[in-house]
Amino acid sequence: MRSWLLRLVAGSVFATAVSALTLGATPADGSEATSVEPQRYVVMESPEALDEVDPAVARLGGAITAASFPQPTVADQVAAVVGAGPIERLETIDAAVVELTAEQIETLRADPRLIVERDIEVGVAENELPWGVDRLDQTSPELDGRFAARFDGGGVRIFVVDSGVRADHQQLAGRVVDGFDLFDETSSGTTDCHGHGTHVASVVAGNTVGVAPGATIVPVRVLDCSGQGHTSGVARAVDWIIANHEAPGVINMSIGGEPSDVLDAAIARAHAVGFVVVAAAGNSADDACETSPARAAEAITVGAVGRNDVYASWSNKGPCVDMAAPGLAIVGANARSGVGLRTMSGTSQAAPHVAALAAMLIQSGVVDPAAVAAELEAAAHSAGVVVATGDGAVVVATLPERVRHHVSSLDVGVAESPTPVITASVTTDADVRVLLVGGPEGPDSASASEAVVVARPTDGTALATFAVEPGRYRVQVAGFGFAAEVVASGPAETQYRIDGALLGLEGVTLLIGAAPADTPDGGLRFGPTGRSVDLVGSPAQ
Repeated sequence: MRSWLLRLVAGSVFATAVSALTLGATPADGSEATSVEPQRYVVMESPEALDEVDPAVARLGGAITAASFPQPTVADQVAAVVGAGPIERLETIDAAVVELTAEQIETLRADPRLIVERDIEVGVAENELPWGVDRLDQTSPELDGRFAARFDGGGVRIFVVDSGVRADHQQLAGRVVDGFDLFDETSSGTTDCHGHGTHVASVVAGNTVGVAPGATIVPVRVLDCSGQGHTSGVARAVDWIIANHEAPGVINMSIGGEPSDVLDAAIARAHAVGFVVVAAAGNSADDACETSPARAAEAITVGAVGRNDVYASWSNKGPCVDMAAPGLAIVGANARSGVGLRTMSGTSQAAPHVAALAAMLIQSGVVDPAAVAAELEAAAHSAGVVVATGDGAVVVATLPERVRHHVSSLDVGVAESPTPVITASVTTDADVRVLLVGGPEGPDSASASEAVVVARPTDGTALATFAVEPGRYRVQVAGFGFAAEVVASGPAETQYRIDGALLGLEGVTLLIGAAPADTPDGGLRFGPTGRSVDLVGSPAQ
């Protein structure tokens, strides 16, 4: 059997470690300050990013292994190369904070083993929805900060055929079950010494960065610590899935190599017994029909687009590519720590976006693999976003109507009485929760209530009522842009302030944490998914 390397075909074009905090903005043109005075920079080594680059197409001059750049020596390397001593050492990730001149920066950045980035200001984490997730329910590149999915993949197993998955990462903890490990019978695939599989799994189902955070991840490790494996190992893994799990389910293959009839047959068998198979198209700008598993007729093969809906120049193309999905600068879990994130790019990141949509369709009741593929293709064609690939065109994946929430209107009225009552009428196709925020004017006083709106598909309209204190309020349908401001009058009562909120993904539900107005700020965060959102409608002034 041929041996194939997890490289651009199987992995990502590049990878960058990122902070969990929101970074401050860079200049609008992307340039850096050109002051002659030294500025603070963080320097760290990057063997992982280079290990994933195919030397045949890499512009950085070839892969550098961890052994050729031993740890922890970044501070010493910086001192030796440019003579700058560290201000601080970040021991756990082997990084150094240093003050550098423009000339020193240029010297260090010439070394492909190093990441050199400005030590820019950070602010409070905004828990922004990842752009790739946001893009999936849009019909254009413009994002709105929301993801209107009715389902979260709950109860659906997604088999990540890759390098293993770090099960204790906070993005995935509690939803990774024992799987299959071709190299270590004691791990069940729940460790990842390479990192690629953990990132892919989090794009599928990460708590805050994933498309379907309710799905169950089953790691199927077929690649070793250097990202290498064999066709026979992948075929054996598919056999294990079929023998040990009942369909339906989704098999994600963000891997690739030379054409293989054996792998084609394994995928055909999995499809025949009820498993949806999603494959990365590959990252060598070639014909996807010349690689496996991308060429398999039964696989949904996915190419990559960036934020502007332009097909990635390195993404494979051709008639075997069924659709494209976000694959550039995708945030996901960093397997080197239990909490860290990193950005990666490649069709490896595009495929799990589609795998997650497939899981939502299965959760909604569409379980036949051919029917799942047909709904995904119909949704993409209906959205009408077609991108040129260089030798043809391909549609961009989007959230199917079956798993999409719709809210068409919100009407609000107030009945004045000793205890004012606000009534909200919502027209929707699913259960929603309406949020009431507001109260008497003032910087530290607000009032909040919540009421569940149950809108039945038969008539699509339901009412929510709020008994409130006097004041000005905003009524908002959680997760959508529908809102109205109203004024209620009546006797004043105890005032409350909203400290935090959490957007659940089982239906459109906003769970609210309310505390007395004199409670110190703390930002209540609670709920099953960990996907937090900013409060909409702070007290009206």
